[in-house]
Parts: sequence; structure tokens; C-alpha cells
Amino acid sequence: MKSLKIKWIVGIVIMIGAVAIVLNFFDFKKSDIHSPSTELSVINYIPRDDDSAFLTQPRKISFVDDTLIYVSDIINSKIMIFSINGDYLFSIGEKGHGPGEFMNQRNIIFDGDQIIVNDPRNRRIQFLDKQGKYISSFRTNYNISEIEIANNSIFSFIEYDLFENVDQYPLITVFDYDGNIVNSFGSHLLELPNAPSILSRCIFRVYKNKLFVLFKYYPILHIYTLDGELLAELRFENSEYKSLIEANYKKETFANPTHVTSRYLFFAFDVNTDGIFISVFTSDITIDQYDFDGNFVRRYYKKHNNRIIYVTDLRA
Repeated sequence: MKSLKIKWIVGIVIMIGAVAIVLNFFDFKKSDIHSPSTELSVINYIPRDDDSAFLTQPRKISFVDDTLIYVSDIINSKIMIFSINGDYLFSIGEKGHGPGEFMNQRNIIFDGDQIIVNDPRNRRIQFLDKQGKYISSFRTNYNISEIEIANNSIFSFIEYDLFENVDQYPLITVFDYDGNIVNSFGSHLLELPNAPSILSRCIFRVYKNKLFVLFKYYPILHIYTLDGELLAELRFENSEYKSLIEANYKKETFANPTHVTSRYLFFAFDVNTDGIFISVFTSDITIDQYDFDGNFVRRYYKKHNNRIIYVTDLRA
């Protein structure tokens, strides 16, 4: 039987009045492909209960050589570094607008010996070394909510104004490391006319020279070549998904621009040799596995226990 290991971060946790982050490592076996679900078991929490370190709002993480964990805390505008065993080691950055400072930074991506940090409130992408020393940066005209890298290029999703007509813009904008736009492609996904641009927000992963783009508000995934050719569209036919986001399909949801009640469906996802893993926005930890044709394989779950609130990222 094949054993599969997935790592991801979960939080937020309340400990004696302090808000902390926890990181879980889950091991599970694909022992019975006909079984609809498998319960996850917690192996480790990071930080540990006896650690004074905590984060206020974890957003993204990166694992380095299976020994270090870099966690982006967007409220404190810091990157916190832990050992794989949960020991707090040091932090990078602080709130501000100068070199090596952040304003609600998001993605942390490693490329060799440098870290690429998405710093959207400052409208820039920063390059740092692993110890946090500033190397360079470039400015962007808009906030960028998501980035991924491949072939010395940065693939990005730009956040436009809520009711801006995004049909005139590409879904993905590609920068080189000097900040020049070298490509753009894809169409925004708005299932209803006059729907706000937020409903087209997406997250993505590069796997085997393909860009997998998962829309957060609808159960739809697009697969592109790195040059921008659309290869496939997967629509996950799951009645539970649609029941969670019924308002996203109703015109009246968007009738009042000051009170939009749309709901996002997915937190994060990963793509690896075992398929596509998607974390669903529910009260419990819920991760659904699909094959590369979009067929459901299995659900992995962990019941809510007043400690684990939500999944924010995952890595194979």
C-alpha cells in the first residue's frame, strides 16, 4: 500500500488569551480507494504549547529542506521562522515601507538562496536572502494577492477594484525578476453579469510545467501551459460545494454593492504526483483529493476541536 504525506499549516489558536498559530503534519494511507473519506491525525503542533511565540494571522508558509518553516504573519507584518520540531528561531522584517519591511505580506517563495515576498499593501515584490537581508524589489501598479514562480518568472493575480470591469484585464500577469511584464493570459471567471471582481479571485500552483489555477469562489480549475495556453477546465461536480456557495449564483446577492454576501469556497490547494488536493472552507478541516481528470478520489478531514480553526496552506 502506498503511503502519502502532506504538510500544511492550520491556525488560528486561542491559548490563555493569546492568539497563536499551529502547524500540523498529517500522515495518511490510501489503503482503500473505494473508501470515501479518511480521518486525519495530528502529529505535531507548531509552536508547541510551551512556546511563547505566537502569530496573529498566518497567511502563507514555506518549507525549506524539511528542516525550517517560514510563516507569513500578515497582521504583524513579519515572517516567523521555526524548526521542523516547532522551535521558534527568529523573524524577518517589520511593519513599514522601507527595504525589508512589509505591509501585510502574503506569499513567501524560495528560489535558490533567495526569498521572494509578495508585499501587496506596499505594491511591490521583494527579494531577500534566507536571513532576511534585503536584495532588491520592484513596484506594481495594483495589489497582488497571489504569486507563483517558474522559469525565472513571477505569475501573479492582481486585485482590481471590487466593481471594476475585469473583463478588460487578463487573469494572470507574468513579471520577470526586474518587474517587467513579459506575458499575460487567461480570462476572469464571473458566473453572473455585474458580479464583483472578487468572485474571480484564484490561487495557483505550478506542477510539471503547467499552471493550475483554482478559483476560490466556484468549484472550477483551469490548467494552462506556462506560456498561457488553456489546456483544460475542470468543474468539480459536488452538490455540497454548491450548497455552501448558493449566494454566489444569485443575482440578488450583488444588487447592493455595499453589502455583498458572497462566500469563498476554497482555502488552498496543492498539486503533486497523487493528484489535486483542495482544502474546502468548512468548520472542520476538509481536504478533497481529485485525479487529473477532475474525478473525486477521497476526502480527508479533521473534526473541529476548538483549537484548529482553518487551513491556510498546504504542501506535499
